[in-house]
Amino acid sequence: MSFSVRPALTEDLPAITSIYDHYINHSVATFRTKRVEPSVLLDTYRSAQNSQHPFLVAVSHEGTEIVGYAYVSGYRASHPAYWHTVELSIYVHPNHLFGGVGSRLWTALEDALRQRNCALVDDKGHSPSLDERTSPGATPIRHVLSVMALDTEGSEGGYGLRDWYVKRGFVQKGHLEEVGYKFGRWIDTIILQLTL
Repeated sequence: MSFSVRPALTEDLPAITSIYDHYINHSVATFRTKRVEPSVLLDTYRSAQNSQHPFLVAVSHEGTEIVGYAYVSGYRASHPAYWHTVELSIYVHPNHLFGGVGSRLWTALEDALRQRNCALVDDKGHSPSLDERTSPGATPIRHVLSVMALDTEGSEGGYGLRDWYVKRGFVQKGHLEEVGYKFGRWIDTIILQLTL
């Protein structure tokens, strides 16, 4: 299947919500346990826009189907000292797994973050110092985190997804045991970090 990646639009949110609901109902990729209303993802979308963080969708070439989405959100965003760190979320439509959608979304997202950082450099080659930050949108992104569930029923006992991140330059920084409980079982999380 061929597809393209573009910035998300508000009219994409019903399809995005449908993909997310699949993961809520059928996986441990998210620790949410109840379906979300589109307004929840609208808030996430608006927050990304307000912070000048990318929120992307993968769209079938026919333009009729959203096959995945990815975005970054502020990590502990209410604390300005964390504004240079974001947390990654990538979800692929279950009918399009293992077709390169997640990889293309990540590549486009990483490129968008690097371009965003370059845009914050002034004509003298200076970017705002950490003390000059006025908003998340005016702060260069230094670190991208992924906090992923270790799904022992998934590929390679859950480590397949971790390995996917490692192949893209992420480094495992932590392993938290049994911090989530869903579908009658305890679930670990792995924290991965990429420095841009």
